[in-house]
Amino acid sequence: MSNPVRENLRLRAALNSATGLIDYSAKMGVGFFLNPLMVTLLGPIFYGAWQVISQLNSYMATADIRAATSLKFILSKNRSVNSDNELKEEVSAALYSNLVFTPVYIILGLFVVWFAPILSGVEPQYFNTVRVASALLVFSFIITQFFFLFESTLHGMNLSYKRIGIRAFITIIGGVSSALVLYADYGIEGLAVVQICIATLIGFSFWWIVKKTIPWFEFVRVTRLKVISFIKLSSWYMLMKLSDLLSQSVDMILLGYLAGPKYVSVYAITKYLMVAASGLVRTISGSSSVGIAKFIGEKSYKKLLEARYQLVLIQWILIIISGSLVCIFNKSFISIWTDKDFFSGQIETYLIVIIALFTMLYQVDSSIINSTLRIKNKILVTLSSAIISIVLYFLLVPDYKTIGLLISILAGMFFLSISLSFLVMKETQSDYKIFNIFFSRTSIFGVTIISIANWCSKYVDVNNWIEFIIYVIFTSLILLVITWYLALSKRQRNILQKTIKLIKNK
Repeated sequence: MSNPVRENLRLRAALNSATGLIDYSAKMGVGFFLNPLMVTLLGPIFYGAWQVISQLNSYMATADIRAATSLKFILSKNRSVNSDNELKEEVSAALYSNLVFTPVYIILGLFVVWFAPILSGVEPQYFNTVRVASALLVFSFIITQFFFLFESTLHGMNLSYKRIGIRAFITIIGGVSSALVLYADYGIEGLAVVQICIATLIGFSFWWIVKKTIPWFEFVRVTRLKVISFIKLSSWYMLMKLSDLLSQSVDMILLGYLAGPKYVSVYAITKYLMVAASGLVRTISGSSSVGIAKFIGEKSYKKLLEARYQLVLIQWILIIISGSLVCIFNKSFISIWTDKDFFSGQIETYLIVIIALFTMLYQVDSSIINSTLRIKNKILVTLSSAIISIVLYFLLVPDYKTIGLLISILAGMFFLSISLSFLVMKETQSDYKIFNIFFSRTSIFGVTIISIANWCSKYVDVNNWIEFIIYVIFTSLILLVITWYLALSKRQRNILQKTIKLIKNK
């Protein structure tokens, strides 16, 4: 057995979250400046096509054996109970599994490249341009799969904070390079080349950090049976990835196919602000969930549920504030940022926020289930959620366009949120009460605050960035006070205050 290192889980969660927030802020900052440029220089058709092929490229992950994902959850669960040699074998099995599946990546990539222009809805004269860009993105994906092993190792060992600032720096370099490519009129093909460069730089940086940070890390020989066993486990994560993609990442593809690329452009711009905000929340919960996954390996379910409860409370605070801000200021933001014609509407904005609410709330439960390494039931409920949404897409999108799309997504997310919460309670042998999810003080006040904010949006019209920033800061402070005292009970406030003090003291 390795000598276990005592972890301050709260401190590491805070450090990992800070690292994730820096990286995500860099990504969103680059997107903030780059998206208007892309809309202007590419035009709505190619901008919409780029959004579709980017999302379509994520479906390459269905060919990915999910070796890196399996590795992350294996390490997060077993890092305190397995020996160094056992951990080396897991890392090595992940590498060999990826090598075995490289031909599959290439074959599926050919299908993605061929169908990309058809699904993006562009005219036949643009087919070759879209296919070239898609092929370059496929190559970027294959590079990422191998380098992702190093990132997953850091993540699984709860050491993500060791890379603080590096990904953010590379992301900024990539953003500047993308802007230069657009100004030089290299179009979406040039953007795809930049993605290859970014993937390579990030990959080598993670390799360097892992070699420097984790003493036991190296690739060793493993038996064929070990690799086969790893592939079998990873196959479940491959199915999980497919189910997640069908549930969460098919919206732009089907909107482009059923309504056209211009609707995709407007939809992408309208949801940008909420995507940015919800990404911050997911970054925090994701960084913390890896740390508490060790309780699963140790079978300390009481500690796991206590940590889960705290994470969900933090999520609610962030969701209420960010969702309300998006409802109030999204129209003004888009008008200043790009053009008011790219705002889908206030009803669409409200639905986007509610979808984000359900999506963010189940992230902690999703990570916990992944870390148990028993994900069959999760796959089934996620696929069921996807089927619900996809059937509704074809029924509603042709007539109701974006609103039909959002109603379809919401139906699937509602089902998935309930189901994953039930699975966590079943895994930890705890009581499951649907009442506590939808009729608690926090949920009722939270949805009410967001709904009032959406109603208030019709009285808000901000015309410049200075006013926008001032209003957002002022409104955020008001929302924080309202949420703290109305949406949270005294007991909940005490729990969060105690957690903050423990982080400071350690």
